[in-house]
Amino acid sequence: MPARVTWMDLYRGFAVVLVAAGHSMVPETNPVISHICIALSAYRIPALLFLSGVLLPRSLEKPTSVFLSGKLRRIVWPCVLWTAIMLGIFGIDNALHPRYWLLAEQPHTWYLDALVMFYLLGLLTRRIPPIVVALALLVVSLPVGMLGSPDDFPGMVWHRPWYGFFFFLGAALQPHLHRVIRAPWWIALIAAVFSVPWMVHVARLGGEANGGLLAALGSGVGLVVVLWAAPRVPRIAPVRALEWMGRNSIVIYLVHFPAMFAWHQMGFGAGGVLPYLLMFVLSVGAGVGAVLLRPWSRFLYEFPGAWRPRAESRTEMQPAR
Repeated sequence: MPARVTWMDLYRGFAVVLVAAGHSMVPETNPVISHICIALSAYRIPALLFLSGVLLPRSLEKPTSVFLSGKLRRIVWPCVLWTAIMLGIFGIDNALHPRYWLLAEQPHTWYLDALVMFYLLGLLTRRIPPIVVALALLVVSLPVGMLGSPDDFPGMVWHRPWYGFFFFLGAALQPHLHRVIRAPWWIALIAAVFSVPWMVHVARLGGEANGGLLAALGSGVGLVVVLWAAPRVPRIAPVRALEWMGRNSIVIYLVHFPAMFAWHQMGFGAGGVLPYLLMFVLSVGAGVGAVLLRPWSRFLYEFPGAWRPRAESRTEMQPAR
């Protein structure tokens, strides 16, 4: 079994923490914190999708039955289960709407829903270079994005192709990761300098800039900068903690949002600096607690026992999350 790539765990852990930080905001949150979270929003979900895309080529090396079984057990199952759980927050009436289940637009499980679509598309286009698929998805997303806001279109039409660009960009870069990581520092510096004005621009917009060519370029360059930097980060205690979160990112991602809602219902706010930090720590803490309880609650994150072809135990080494 190959050694675990710890920098990918760090990258994924950092991204899921950014997701929790963004979700912890409320309209009354301190403006400085809000602008920082909004600026970093250009990278959080693209980063998670990019890293999943990096693992796509290895996933496609498995037999199709093993590939599909793994995605059903580890992505489709928790997506459907937690989408059902979120009916307690968004209203039981949504259970009657097919769009709630097919696109999962209201709950945070839309990310897993999109991930399923991208893996299936990766399977169907396995003979096509990933960069071609990435650019095609980006091109498809542009005219639809210019016609109106995300609320005017089903998420499948508007932002799924745009996010899919990052998934297949990760798959396209997978054979070249060593070149990116070994690139001279001055190339990474130039890319980082480009990323800073983009983050400032996103913060000034006051909302997430997810969609369009400029957003794809700005976020994509930032992702590559972090890709270059992640293996160079010293593995001190806080870094190892983020790596651990990255290894368990699916649990933290699924748990943090309903936990945040529960804290709000119990009277916790996130208006000032300290209330926001408390909300962030409590939400991430709930996710960490769920990870510790995972040996007794594995069914919440992976289908218990079925759909495992015999070949899977021999071919599957490290799940792609």
